[in-house]
Amino acid sequence: MLETTSNKEKNIIKVRIISVRPNRLIVSIPPDGQRGIIPKREWTWDRGIRSALPYFAEGQQVEAIVLGKTEGNKPVLSIREITDPWEAFAQEYKPGDIVNGEIVNLRRYAAFVQIVPGVTAVAWPKDLPLLPDQIPADDLVVGDKVRGQITVLDSVKRKIEISIVAPFRRESRSAKEELKELTKLFRPSLEDFARQFTRAAYEEQTLQPRIIAYPAQPLRHLKKILIVDDYPQDSDHARKTLEEEFAGIEVVCVLTGDEALQLLKADTSFDLVILDMSLGNGHNGADVARKILDILPRTAIVFYSSNTLEDAHILQLEEENGRSFPFVKKTNHHFPEAHTAADDELVECIRNLRQGQVIKKQGIAAQSIETRLIDQFSDSVFGHQSLEDSLYQILSDLVHDIRVENALILKVFSETKSVELVAGVPESHEHLFINSLDGLYFSPVRDV
Repeated sequence: MLETTSNKEKNIIKVRIISVRPNRLIVSIPPDGQRGIIPKREWTWDRGIRSALPYFAEGQQVEAIVLGKTEGNKPVLSIREITDPWEAFAQEYKPGDIVNGEIVNLRRYAAFVQIVPGVTAVAWPKDLPLLPDQIPADDLVVGDKVRGQITVLDSVKRKIEISIVAPFRRESRSAKEELKELTKLFRPSLEDFARQFTRAAYEEQTLQPRIIAYPAQPLRHLKKILIVDDYPQDSDHARKTLEEEFAGIEVVCVLTGDEALQLLKADTSFDLVILDMSLGNGHNGADVARKILDILPRTAIVFYSSNTLEDAHILQLEEENGRSFPFVKKTNHHFPEAHTAADDELVECIRNLRQGQVIKKQGIAAQSIETRLIDQFSDSVFGHQSLEDSLYQILSDLVHDIRVENALILKVFSETKSVELVAGVPESHEHLFINSLDGLYFSPVRDV
């Protein structure tokens, strides 16, 4: 006789699949080969619309538990009930924690969000970015990726509630703290947004960059290097790396372009200058490079930047001087979520220069656009530019890279469900709001 199972005690049995149907499995149950069914809903906990269903084949053996019997007295079994996702979830999370999830169902009275397979939260209208007369389906779509704060967590009743607007209710804080929060809150949306435009804009381009070697004046006698970087910890790290790799060299570090120019006027013995592109106070590394080349026209220059893609200013400088300048992605030691380049990339770049080569990557990899946006949000937290200047630079690069006319960053006010324009490119956006007589509204879970 088959026994049904409770949550406390699970009688796991092995059954053999004898037929695979679109909405159920027909199985043979030992020891007498009794027929049973496993409904499609009992195959897996995962309700994500992009999630693949498990693969089953006739003759395959699977583990299952008996839930009960149908009206025709056939046993109903479950594969998913073997595991209990709630046990691990309740140990790891608590009310107040921020979680990511996917909208898996919408009703007039609520949205249902799968946090992990098997754990689905409810978000009531008051916890959604809705106008007073809206229902969840007006602003959300099944499959939307959202981020919210756990407001209720009852592991006994298997009940969880989240608020999607709660993460936006923050006390006043510094510009850098706000930028950190922007990075965390919008990272999933930014990645999806950038990935979408990357496919559209570069679908005909190769996904891997093409490597091209350009000739350069060989840097055979490397004795002295100047590093110009407004963040001393980065320049000190680079100095230590180079001193370990190239025995006998002297490495000098300065913080500003003005310091570098004064030093080079007084001491012309430097063989190589390593320049950051963002030197604070609006100074651009390419502009400093022009002044350096006026003093020492044959000096080798390497641009060392936290931007993922090569700056247009460098390309213009190359056209003006008829020579190529190496570009290396700077390693970020302060934000563990930022994508970083290995230290040996800078070392390899200098080795190539010593052999008379500048190695360039032509063509943009599909991942470059999406990683650049996230990198810039992360890296600008530690820069010396104002929040406004940092955001304007990020949006300017985004408009150029994905070939759109406008880019906006909006600050959400959850109580009024309205937004404030924080930054935009082009800077003037009055024409966008002429017809918005009742204000401008924004949902953080939709691309608008």
